Amino acid sequence: MKVYERRGRAYQNHHATSVYKDRHLFGIDGERGANGLKCVEFITGKEVPKWDKTDENEAAQIGQATVVLAGDHLLLQTAGGDVCLAEANPKEFKLLGRVPKVLSGKNNWASPVLVDGRIYLRDEQNVVCLDVRP
Repeated sequence: MKVYERRGRAYQNHHATSVYKDRHLFGIDGERGANGLKCVEFITGKEVPKWDKTDENEAAQIGQATVVLAGDHLLLQTAGGDVCLAEANPKEFKLLGRVPKVLSGKNNWASPVLVDGRIYLRDEQNVVCLDVRP
């Protein structure tokens, strides 16, 4: 039984599953993340126009990443080891912060885990815990 189909141009999750919030999917589109972070209306399958179009096109610069929904935010771990926080807002893309090279290497595919105000991240050799409690 088919549960969901996006007609037309395919929405390709390369390494990570999209997350669902407010009737929208947020995820990395395209093989090797070439199309960047996207927002798609779940019911229609249509990409939200101009959602990722900021002056710096920060959403496209995310590249390959895993995505976790944390309340009203998207927690992103890039393949290159950066950790990013963005708003999970279908009206506009807003990058709130980016910490470069938290992880080493270029193949960081494990999804971050958020538990009790701590983010657990893993690269090929280490596990990192970030305490993000207020």
